[in-house]
Amino acid sequence: QLLAAALTVWRSWDAKGRPKAVVSMGSFERWAQCVGGALEAAGLPGFLTHTAQWLDSADDDAPEWAEHLTALRRIYGDAKFTALDVALLAGKQEIHLPWFKRDPDAPLYKALGYRYRAIRDRWLGDHRLVQVGVSHGRTRWVVTVREEPQQ
Repeated sequence: QLLAAALTVWRSWDAKGRPKAVVSMGSFERWAQCVGGALEAAGLPGFLTHTAQWLDSADDDAPEWAEHLTALRRIYGDAKFTALDVALLAGKQEIHLPWFKRDPDAPLYKALGYRYRAIRDRWLGDHRLVQVGVSHGRTRWVVTVREEPQQ
C-alpha cells in the first residue's frame, strides 16, 4: 500500500510537468527540489521547511562556523569570494578555519568548497553563506547578515 501511494505521488508529479520546489539541502539540492515538488503537487506543502532551524540547533560545530562566517564578512564585506581565496588566506594564517573532516590528499580549497556547499543558505548565528554564481569554474560566495538579530 505504501509503495502504491508513493508511486501515485510520483506519477502525479510527472503528469503535472515535474514542478520543482524552492528548497535547498546542501549537495542534495536537486533531490530536495524534486521530492519537495512531488509532495507539493500532491497537496503536501512544506517539505524541509523546518530543517534549517533543526540543523542550526543540532549542529555541534555550528558556533565555530558562525565565527568563521563572521570573519569572512569582516574580511570581504559584500564582496564575492571563492574557497580558493579563503584557503590562500588560511595558508597565510590570516583567517582561522574550523576543523572539519577532509581528505588530506585533496587541496584545501576543494575540501573547503565541499564544506561550504554543506552549510550554504543556513543561518549560523547572524550570518549565512550564499552561493552567488560560478565564474571561470569557481563557485563564488558571499556572506549575508541577518537583518534582525536573533533574540
